[in-house]
Amino acid sequence: MLTVAAVGSMVMGGIALSGVIAAPPASAAGSPVNIMIEGAISGPVYALPEMVTGAQAAVDRLNKEGGVDGQTVKLITCDDQGNPNNDAACGREAVADHVVAAVGSLSIYDNDFIPALAAANIPYFASTDINPIDHTSPVSFPVNASATDYTAEGELLAKDSGKCTDAAILGVDQPGTTQGMSFIVNAFKAKGGKTIKEYLYPNTTSDFAPLVATATAAGAKCISMIGGPQSVVGILEAVKQTGQKIPVNTNLATIVPALYTPVGFPTGELTVNGTYFVPGPGTSSAALSQFESDMKATGVTGAAGAVDTLSENGYQGVLMFADAAKGLKTITGPALLANVKNMTNVNTGLTPAFSLAKSGVFPGYPQDRDNHEVYYSWTGSGLKEEGTFAVAPAK
Repeated sequence: MLTVAAVGSMVMGGIALSGVIAAPPASAAGSPVNIMIEGAISGPVYALPEMVTGAQAAVDRLNKEGGVDGQTVKLITCDDQGNPNNDAACGREAVADHVVAAVGSLSIYDNDFIPALAAANIPYFASTDINPIDHTSPVSFPVNASATDYTAEGELLAKDSGKCTDAAILGVDQPGTTQGMSFIVNAFKAKGGKTIKEYLYPNTTSDFAPLVATATAAGAKCISMIGGPQSVVGILEAVKQTGQKIPVNTNLATIVPALYTPVGFPTGELTVNGTYFVPGPGTSSAALSQFESDMKATGVTGAAGAVDTLSENGYQGVLMFADAAKGLKTITGPALLANVKNMTNVNTGLTPAFSLAKSGVFPGYPQDRDNHEVYYSWTGSGLKEEGTFAVAPAK
């Protein structure tokens, strides 16, 4: 797995910072506008350098087209390495480096990162919605919204896994998983499911055969998965080894085609849902073509250059920042936040259109604005789009 040091012209900031958190000043005249991507660029559960490449691809495109209202944009990266202390340090770094926005990240420790942003009124565009603070902080604007994603996962598990009525959820033991499981359980039962058992596994798990055996012995006829791409691949391998037909479902954010294809998981037995439209069989659009072209233009290859949901989320975060910055004479975090109320139609073509000017539909999750999901089936080497649908809280 490549590290961020291998990713083109990106900047890796130090994370041993301290000091009083205060609102950062505007960039000096002629200086670049700083934005940050932080999170699990490397780590024990999530190792996702491609999200940095996606953000850099969008920054390169913006700068090629003249920047944001004529100002050059600079991407700063901060790798939390799966350590919450590093996330807190990344927050302090964002303030010290006069970052005006965080973009398109994935971290399981945003509870440690976002407080510094909130104190300095720095918005976080396309945050990945895992921790409670992601759902509620007024500076957090997630695109991968877990309330929506996991509700959809439960619906699909009941609806499209051969009308499965007895299921299991296999989830990594990390912040946000038990809450995600509750959404899956409620939606599964609301759509006709009868029994669904929950199993947590340590983030150090490498052999998933015993866990899958326990779940199937308890009666599970279909499986829902929560975890990083590497963990989900391990579960798929264990399911395949049983020799049984066991439909499975996972969130789009876990799909890394280069990791999944070698597994040879049977076509049609893996369903996937998420917020994004992604390149795949029968799917094409000007927005996706531009995204793929911009990713290729970075020159980054291997895992760090993967065209997947993680790189797309990084790319989307930069586009949302650019949208919020339109018309601003001076780009600052507070000015961007003030402009968010005008973002009534976020429509990059990479997701169904949504509005940031209204609260989300799930109680307690006001920042989860979009409740539309895209539904896919796994072809063996990629994702085939099956349609879009809206979800609501299960009653």
